[in-house]
Amino acid sequence: MIYKSIVLFSLVSFALSGLGYFITTRKKEESAAEWLAVSRVSFAAGTVLISAVFAILIYLLTTHQFQYNYVYSYSSIDLPVKYLVSTFWAGQEGSFILWIFLLSIIGLLVMQSSKEYEPYVMVSFALANTFLISMISGIHVGDLTIGSSPFKTIYEAFPGQVPDGFIPPDGRGLNPLLQNYWMTIHPPVLFIGFASALVPFSFAFAALWREKYDDWIRPALPWTIWSALALGTGIMLGGYWAYETLGWGGYWAWDPVENGSLVPWLATVACIHTMLVQRKTGTLKRFTIFTALFAFIMVVYSTFLTRSGVLADFSVHSFSSLGLYNQLLLFILTFAGMGLIMMIYRWKRMPAPAYTKEIYSREFAMIAGALVLTLLAIATIIGTSLPVFSQLWGKPITLDATGFNTLALPMAVVLALLIGLGQLLWFSKTGYKVLVSNLILPVTLSVLSTGIIIFSGARDAGMAVLGFAAFFAFFANVQVLVRIIRGNARLAGGALAHIGIAFLLLGFISSGKYDESQGYVLPLGTKVSVFGYDLTYQGPAERDGRDAFKILAEKDGSVSELLPIMYFSTYSQAWMKIPDILVRPAYDLYIEPVTIEKQDTPANSNEIQFKKLESKQVGDLKITFSRFVPLSMNPDDIKIRLDFLVSKNGKEDSVSAVYAIGADRNPRSTPGESPSGVRLLVKSIDASNGLITILVEGADLMALNPKPESLIIEASVKPFIGLVWLGTFVTLTGFSLSIFRRVKTQHTDL
Repeated sequence: MIYKSIVLFSLVSFALSGLGYFITTRKKEESAAEWLAVSRVSFAAGTVLISAVFAILIYLLTTHQFQYNYVYSYSSIDLPVKYLVSTFWAGQEGSFILWIFLLSIIGLLVMQSSKEYEPYVMVSFALANTFLISMISGIHVGDLTIGSSPFKTIYEAFPGQVPDGFIPPDGRGLNPLLQNYWMTIHPPVLFIGFASALVPFSFAFAALWREKYDDWIRPALPWTIWSALALGTGIMLGGYWAYETLGWGGYWAWDPVENGSLVPWLATVACIHTMLVQRKTGTLKRFTIFTALFAFIMVVYSTFLTRSGVLADFSVHSFSSLGLYNQLLLFILTFAGMGLIMMIYRWKRMPAPAYTKEIYSREFAMIAGALVLTLLAIATIIGTSLPVFSQLWGKPITLDATGFNTLALPMAVVLALLIGLGQLLWFSKTGYKVLVSNLILPVTLSVLSTGIIIFSGARDAGMAVLGFAAFFAFFANVQVLVRIIRGNARLAGGALAHIGIAFLLLGFISSGKYDESQGYVLPLGTKVSVFGYDLTYQGPAERDGRDAFKILAEKDGSVSELLPIMYFSTYSQAWMKIPDILVRPAYDLYIEPVTIEKQDTPANSNEIQFKKLESKQVGDLKITFSRFVPLSMNPDDIKIRLDFLVSKNGKEDSVSAVYAIGADRNPRSTPGESPSGVRLLVKSIDASNGLITILVEGADLMALNPKPESLIIEASVKPFIGLVWLGTFVTLTGFSLSIFRRVKTQHTDL
């Protein structure tokens, strides 16, 4: 097929480009120029071809070509265009194409600007693209399959189960949790960070190759800052998506997929600081190269962890493997081997100037900060990998969120102190009296601020220490920022980024440690006091085309409307719950629906309809339909067990009924009976709407006193969580200013 051929041609183009660039590094000037031209044309051709692959997949998705398995698996006719776009990266193949496309575009930009570094740098880009394209190639060599093609048809995906040329009338659709505007922009931004992380890696590798350990910093530094900016933006977009959509009230769970972007970000930020120290003082050549190599190696290693299937049992949203384990393993081993072997080979010949012995210097603070960031990255990736390696010797061990928080706390305290202290110091030595003078104001304000939060109820010692360190980072950098603005505002990027980190830490403390949560029952039309608000449930409503509940929140004469969502998803066969959030300057009021209790009225019929997990009152009985259990799915003998919970007079029993359809297509139903004499008989199943109809015997249909419809909610107050989002914005603004200045000027201070 032509689509698969385009993928294969792009694979050959990038492989040829990589080979040509490698040969260029080995040839003399005249013949090198010829190979250089071939390499450039090959890389450009590969970029054009992968752009065509990108465009073709978008076309197939937007025109509903359901004969292709990827289109069928992640899209549907009723999906709005704004979410149809995000189906592109909903699966592994699409996200790999996005990564390759971005790597190719960045590669072209680097090719145009890297000058004498070009052949040495572009070898890494061509090799990375060759590996990634192999992931989507779908090549069959005997029993060996290399990659999974996005252009595989339904017939190829399910051989023998569907006829050749079969076109489903509709697709399975997109996971409801991904039908969110944040998930439309979060993955592309994150992949921009992943792709740009290859730039400092490739320049550092080229520096080792050429044995020129200083010149590479100048072209690589803006890209390194850009990678940190993109990764940081992607991480926090994902965090806000989790907070706004998933309903658990948090934005970070230390899941392997989350850690897979955090670790490269930590390493990249460490690399930025070591680059700055090296440019200013000539030291840290080995450390700088290590952090540049480490950042991209962690991108590839995290990809292996989350996409090879090795963490499928330990991550709530890792990808299925698609049989890519060996290819991903070879990818990480190749790039890790390239970097580490070359570094070991050059180690003794690399100049290692003596580090500063002046602890009262910005150089020392930046070195210490980079070291702590690197150690935190290493500790995080070890904790994330723990289940993989521990199961080799027995039962797998996992590190939960509490363990990661305990691990990160002391490092976060040290980092915050260094963020503040480093800005108050100068390169080389800072006089003791000058340092004390600079420390008086931020230390005093930090002590007072920490005292206020302790007086306000923050009794946890670890959080109080972190709070002091964060306040110190904030006040010290504000003090420096004022001086910078008076002099040259273009130099404000570093101080702003550090202020943003201080905000983030304070937001982590307040929203993560001191939030409050409690369950409430909201009877229809009745005011209920919830964390200082009068909440009134007003009945069913609609939000974003989904079933929701209308709640009025009243306080001090001001009334706001909240619309938390709860609906049954036929895609996931489960109830989907999306919270609504009332945002205030000092806190968020977070409302998550739990369940709805319908009004109790005397039943006039013993024929009742249920959705999965739905509870209904039938006379003196409360019946909950809990689950389907397929017993046989043979087309000539379909047999399904339906499980219910039946409550009567305070006693709860499990009741199971069986519904069967034989070869004659006539349904047969075997009733289930509880010890109290309640019989449940399944009358029909409507699979398309997720409904069942049952007949109930043994209920006193006139037994109940009516009780109003009630909405059960989980309400939470998240104090000062806005500092997390404000800190993100300020940090990323600081990175943006730094990039702009690095491109326009050649100053050495961040």
